[in-house]
Amino acid sequence: MVKRLIPALLALAAVLAWAGPAAAHGRSGEADVRFAQTIAGMEITVVVRASVAVPSPLQVDVVAHEPGPGGRLDLELRSIEDGGSSSGSVRIEADRPGMYPLVLAVDRVGPHELELRAGGERSVLPFAVLVPETPLWEVVVYAAFACAAVALIGALVGAALARRAVAAGFAGGFAVATVVAFTAGLLSPWFAPTVPEGAPPAPPPEQLLGRPNAQPVIEVLPGRPAPGTEFRLRVELFDGSTGRPADDLVEHHGALSHVVVTSQDGSYFRHVHPIRTGPGTYEVRLRTETAGRHRVYAEFERADAGGQLVSGEFTVAGAGTAAEEEDEARSGASGPAPVLQPARPVAGRPVRITLDAGTADLQPWLGMAGHLIVRSDDGGYLGHVHEAGSMAAENPPDESVARYGPMLEFTFSFPGPAATWPGSSTPGTTGSSRCRTSSRSRPKGAPLTRRRVYLVLPLLLITAVVAWLLRGGGGSPGPVELTGRGAHYAVTLALEPSTGPLEARVEVEPASPAEVSLFAVMPHMGHTTPEIAARDDGAGRYVARGELFTMTGAWEIGIRVQGAAGTEVIRINTLVGRGEEETP
Repeated sequence: MVKRLIPALLALAAVLAWAGPAAAHGRSGEADVRFAQTIAGMEITVVVRASVAVPSPLQVDVVAHEPGPGGRLDLELRSIEDGGSSSGSVRIEADRPGMYPLVLAVDRVGPHELELRAGGERSVLPFAVLVPETPLWEVVVYAAFACAAVALIGALVGAALARRAVAAGFAGGFAVATVVAFTAGLLSPWFAPTVPEGAPPAPPPEQLLGRPNAQPVIEVLPGRPAPGTEFRLRVELFDGSTGRPADDLVEHHGALSHVVVTSQDGSYFRHVHPIRTGPGTYEVRLRTETAGRHRVYAEFERADAGGQLVSGEFTVAGAGTAAEEEDEARSGASGPAPVLQPARPVAGRPVRITLDAGTADLQPWLGMAGHLIVRSDDGGYLGHVHEAGSMAAENPPDESVARYGPMLEFTFSFPGPAATWPGSSTPGTTGSSRCRTSSRSRPKGAPLTRRRVYLVLPLLLITAVVAWLLRGGGGSPGPVELTGRGAHYAVTLALEPSTGPLEARVEVEPASPAEVSLFAVMPHMGHTTPEIAARDDGAGRYVARGELFTMTGAWEIGIRVQGAAGTEVIRINTLVGRGEEETP
């Protein structure tokens, strides 16, 4: 029987392994689109909900984080291909944060523009309306389960009529269909996602290595604003190869672009999201009471390329006056000071920064409960990291849901002396759920006849497969042994690479007395975890216990060894899975 199944299973594996192209820039058809915007004195996020079918209504939620003066916000959705449009408006109340819903209409997939108008300002946001396509493995799973259901009914009927051959044949069909269904389901994470309907075409081969960096032109209008007067900050981006406007930015941490503006002395700080006023052109209205030099940092991501940070500067003329209340609220330090661990950070080593927000109903902003901005005293360095608890969430909540606070925790490695500013969040609500399973067995001593065998065997097979799946399909990843070598030391690291608390054993050669600590970095996300000190276990062996990985994925482990030969950090790459206690 097994030999007969081998060709069929191999054929199924070949079909399932026929991976399709990746989704458009990592966005699936089930994902919402978010655009943070600083417009007409308001800090808002426009959330375009995912569509399951087209034509259909399109839900748009405007989340007002800092409504400021409030006012009317007009929205118009336009199709790039046929010009079809749908419009509506919401009225944001002054000083009333919250969600303002709106329903537009969409009649086709593909590229669209969402135009925002408020307070004499206009922003045009490009995005694609996507509809998810059913993946092949899902079709196989549902079809196999349907066949298994028919075979199970046939086996039960055959057993009830005492037709052993019929019951056995249907039972075999049930087993084959069930194996196919669970095999397809278990292998599904290894296959590329299907391309949603409406996604842009794949990039040509010459762009597979990414687009060139965008070159910025950063200026203010007027060119030398006076303290206390409003001015426009403009960021223009150009393609480094063609010189044309770089008008291919994609959603990056909930916005097309993030702009940080600070005065040289750090007394003025703004984190804003400019409106798109033209191809490759982004503008925002600002006001500062601080005279002198100001630094500008813009962070964004081009399609089929990585993130990029550009900078510039401008000067505010004259001597500064006393700041207005609004500017003091935005830029002045308030609330308790952050707590650093260790209290005196060492350059290049991760430090844990804890901030008491004073409230337990913080909403995510730009997908995170908090943002930490770090700038060097001379302005030549800018760092941006996210709150650790919300960063590690497998399913982060919507921006309308509050679930964080009052304590916010960040991990950052200071390159040198710096000034820091925490980000901000707003309140809302949250909830959770749980489930359980149960089983039945026959009374003790009841005879198990042939007829009952045909009835029970399919049920036992189902129970065994489900139990195996509930245990995680073979359990969590087992311990691994990793090795690394630097200029002075060689290390062997033994641990189970999973989220949650773990134990790591390190062996150092040469085995001289040393101080050993571990930390981890997720390079493509820019995340770092605090260092864990290892205790000396004798003969060059060290043991560290703690939480080293906050989420699944590819991590780089840093092993810091400080001994007679000097101090050295040895880096080892590993893939982290879900811990046993987190397995659903």
